[in-house]
Amino acid sequence: MASSPSGSVISTGSTSSSFPVIQPQSQIISSKLTENNFLIWRQQVLAAVRGYGLEGYLSGETSAPSKFTKDAETHLLSINPEYMAFQRQDQLLASWLLSSLSDSILALMVGLDSVAEMWQTLETNFSSHSQARQMQYKLQLSTMKKGNQSMREFISKVKLCCDALAAAGHKVKDCDQLMHICAGLGSEYDPIVCAITSKHEPYNLSDASALLLSFEARLEATNTVTTDENHNIVAINLAVQGNKKEGNHSSTQNYRGRGFQQRGGCSGRYRGRGGRMLHCVPACQGRNQDLVVRGANNAS
Repeated sequence: MASSPSGSVISTGSTSSSFPVIQPQSQIISSKLTENNFLIWRQQVLAAVRGYGLEGYLSGETSAPSKFTKDAETHLLSINPEYMAFQRQDQLLASWLLSSLSDSILALMVGLDSVAEMWQTLETNFSSHSQARQMQYKLQLSTMKKGNQSMREFISKVKLCCDALAAAGHKVKDCDQLMHICAGLGSEYDPIVCAITSKHEPYNLSDASALLLSFEARLEATNTVTTDENHNIVAINLAVQGNKKEGNHSSTQNYRGRGFQQRGGCSGRYRGRGGRMLHCVPACQGRNQDLVVRGANNAS
């Protein structure tokens, strides 16, 4: 007889065995194994298996006992109860492991009998994939730039890449994440980058992110004011240029008007023959005066 951690007793045959038969199905893996989450999945599996003290089944260190035993008196062979208990535990682990695999990964398990064989196949298959993904994410992280993204979007993008690296087996420290964030900023962020990198006690990632977000908001406010001022300056310049053009046009019209007036148009002064200053009146005013004179003569 053997007892599970939950207290239930599982029968192992008529003879007692030193091998406990434990059902790890009570330990649920939150996400099935896919091509991209091997390390996270592996950590959950190992935590459950170690909690039951069954890690030897995965590594192969716990080997199967002899399948048969010989009776000392009759010399007859019989099934070894310990072998039966080992087989049950091994198959329970194998069943639990298979239930945590996605359909695409299950194809790798075809033809494998023991849980140790399954575990070794998974380790071998995903170790090379993890190294390739590490190189890919490291390169992506080293070339990441903020560009036209908002600061919040850029910080989130860096964090997602670092999380992917951690899932591939390479955890990125907060100080290194901050370094990559600062390296991806443009020259307009040089003041805040200098402030962050020159502090005696380094900022943690959360505080530094808050500073960068505040500095971005300040930059946007300053750029808005500067843009408005530039628009005002441009408007003033256009108005001044327009006034100058209107002034020049008026001067030309006045000059032409004076020429027209000298030919008998409007009032003003000009020099007549002999150098005498003569007064002229507008043509309309002259005609009115002429009509008045004619009316007076007719009346008389």
